[in-house]
Formats: sequence, C-alpha cells, structure tokens
Amino acid sequence: MNDLSPYASISSVPEQPPKRKRFRWWLIVSIFAIPIIAISSIVFLFRVGWTIREAQGRNAMNNELRKLHDEGFATDNDTSSQRYFQNTSDEKTLAWTKVFAECNSMPFTESASGVPMLDRNIEIDPFADDFDASVDWRAADVCKRFTIEQKDLIDEVRQLAQEPKPVYFPIVFQSTETLLPEVQSTRTVACILRIDAQVAIHERDADRAFQDVCTLIALSKQVDAVPFIVSKFVGISIRRMALRALQKAIQLDFFAEKQLVELDHLLQPYCDIGDRWRVIMSDEMTTNLPVFENPGSSMRTNIRIPARGHDAVYFIGLMRRAIEIQTADWQRLYQNASMLEKEMLEDAKSLPKQVDLILTGLLAPAFSSIAALQINDSQLHRQARVAIATRLYSRRHNEQPQSLSQLPDSVSALKPVGNLPFGYQLIDRQSVLWGFEFSKEVQQTPSMLPVVDQPNAVSLRNRELVWWFQ
Repeated sequence: MNDLSPYASISSVPEQPPKRKRFRWWLIVSIFAIPIIAISSIVFLFRVGWTIREAQGRNAMNNELRKLHDEGFATDNDTSSQRYFQNTSDEKTLAWTKVFAECNSMPFTESASGVPMLDRNIEIDPFADDFDASVDWRAADVCKRFTIEQKDLIDEVRQLAQEPKPVYFPIVFQSTETLLPEVQSTRTVACILRIDAQVAIHERDADRAFQDVCTLIALSKQVDAVPFIVSKFVGISIRRMALRALQKAIQLDFFAEKQLVELDHLLQPYCDIGDRWRVIMSDEMTTNLPVFENPGSSMRTNIRIPARGHDAVYFIGLMRRAIEIQTADWQRLYQNASMLEKEMLEDAKSLPKQVDLILTGLLAPAFSSIAALQINDSQLHRQARVAIATRLYSRRHNEQPQSLSQLPDSVSALKPVGNLPFGYQLIDRQSVLWGFEFSKEVQQTPSMLPVVDQPNAVSLRNRELVWWFQ
C-alpha cells in the first residue's frame, strides 16, 4: 500500500489507554471528617464548660452549707443525730423499747383480734360513727376484753408519756432513707389509748377517759421531737385522737370542771402555729441536704454521682424563704406558701432549670398542703377550747350560752381563719358548735351547720368539726 494513502496516518496513530479516575480524598474529608471534628470540638467544649459550671455550683453549695452551719442549722446526718440526742432523754428509751416490742408480739396480736383500728382483718363501715360510745356499740365487748388484758401496758404508757422531756429513740439518721419504726409504733400505742378512752366513755368512767386524753396529748410530744416531717404528721394524728375523745366526753358532759380546765391548759400551746412551721421547714431542709451532696445515697447505687451544686443552692434558697414565712396571719401563711410552691414550678419549666432542679422538684415539700395541715390542727384546738368554755358556762349558769359572745373575752378571741367566728346555734334544748376544714376552696366558717349524716367523705370529715352539747 502507498505510504501516502490517506489511511496510512490513521492506522499509524497508536491507541491511547483510558484515563484512570482520581479518588477525591478531599471530598470525603469535607463530607465526613470536618463535621465529625466540629461536633467533637463542640462536645468537648461543652463538657469543659459544663465541668467548670458544675464545679462552680459545688463551690457555691459548699459556701451555702458553711453559712447554714454558722447559723446553727444541721447540715448532715451526724449533726442531725447529735441535735436529736441533745433535745431528748434516753433515760426511758429501754422502757419504751419494751413497750414497742410487746405491741409487736404474738400475744398482743392475739389479744387485739377483733379490735377495730388494731385488727386489719376487721371490716369497718367507713361512714359509721368511729367513736360510738352508746349502749349499742357493737365492738364494746371485744374492746372491753382487750383493754382489761392490756391494762398493765396502758398504765405503763401513761407513766412513760408524762416524762417532761421527750424520749430518745435509737434512730439511725440516713437522710431521706431514715427508717422510723418507733414513730409508727408510737401511733399504735396511741390507738390503744384511744380504744381505752372509748371504752371508758362507754362505761362513763370520767377519770379513766381523762387520763387517756391527757396521755394522748403527751404522747404526741414524743414524735414531735423527731426531726422528720412524717413524725410531725403522726403527732397531729395522735392529737386528733385525743380531741375526738374529748369531743364525745363534752357532748355527754361527764368531765369535772377541774378536768376541763386542765385540758384547756394542755391544748393552749397548739392553738397557734407559732414556731412549728419554722421547725418543720428547717427539719425538711436538714433531712434532704445530704442527698444533694451524694445523690447516689437515695438511689441505692454504688456508683458515685457528683454533687448537685446548683440544685442544692436553689433548694437552700427556697427553704430559707419558707422558713422566714410568718405564721401569725394564717391566710397570709397559706398564700405565701402557695406562692412559693408556684414560683418553684414556674422556675422548673425552663430547659436549664429542668436539669438544675431535678432533686429540688423531687424533695421540696408541698408548702401549701403543710400550711393547710397546720392551720387545721391549730384551728381544731381552738375549737376544742371554745367547746370547753361552752361546757363550763353551761355548768356555771345551768344553761347553754345564747351565743359565743357570752363566753370570756379570752375565749372569744379564739377564732378560726377567715372573717367569721366559729358557728354556734341552739337547737331543741341543746347547742352545737361547728368549724370547718381549711382548704384552697373553703377559707371561712360556713353559715350553715355542716352535714354529718351522709355516707360520703365530706360528711365523715365534718363529724370531727361539729361538737354537740346535750
């Protein structure tokens, strides 16, 4: 073939191999590595910042704890235990321990069989009169038998409860994990005395019923001395047992004037809230502080959880404000307690605070509920003293007063919360005195006599608030 052929140039050009595509590492790095590095840096900086912030919070917590210590507050379990020991007496501790052991023994359980309040197998009509002292009282025989069998125990309790200084219970202080079996046992002892008082009133034994009422009031002091809010609630419950017995005794009019005057004297310290609010708030703060220092103590875990510094600082500030609330004006006490509760809930809504206030939200007390409970306790004691004065008036004048204004001025000053005095009315040759249970909805004495004969919870509560005079 001629070299000058047009095909010669084409056929002589060598074929080029295909080009290899380059792997673009820079693109991979830009897509994956850079975001990972950025996120890691952000997380690292956040953790550094959070660590610094938490360290600052713990330092602030330690400063607040030192201030509390300098002001005389207990801030740990050991100090709380020491304060409790100093404010009580261990002289009769062994004797009380024996009483509690007897109440938990098998012979006592057998003796309490069939006894209301003590035998849980007994089905009780919740809307029946829980303090029936009439001749038709169904549980009269079994309760009489029980009180006869337990006479020595009852006499021992009467003697022990009258000690001037509250007894020391061997409590192992462990913050919110503290066990209080002695407090529960004291309530069982109170139930025994309440049953004995009911039997005494049923048998018209005034001296015996009087001793039981006095012992119940004294018994409440034993648990009031225990620096936990639960024990304070039990103290209120025990005094309500005493007032229920007094209510029935006044209705039947068989306490002597001297006995009524002595009971009036015993009830006087509980007619005002006074320092009791501050004590409860201080005890609540003290009880919970160790949990903020060692959160794992309340979670039953061996893992060391860092102290909740910011949480503790907020909690201490919250409890300080609660402690400073004045108690002379009951409505203002309730309003301030409710406001404090509301502010705490509002503060916990923001995202940072939701993290910071985890323990505060769990451990802060229900301020408004505690305020209402103390108002009702004091109010009921005032009503009891007005009832005593009314009975004394009828004894001295051979007639019921036409109105509470006829009572001595010192008694007329014993008013419930609100703008109205206790309700009082003469009905068919007998009189009736009534109060009310303070709540968010009801904050002054109702104008009409509360209903007490309906099968509902409201009627059941009203029975403690309506005092009749035969």
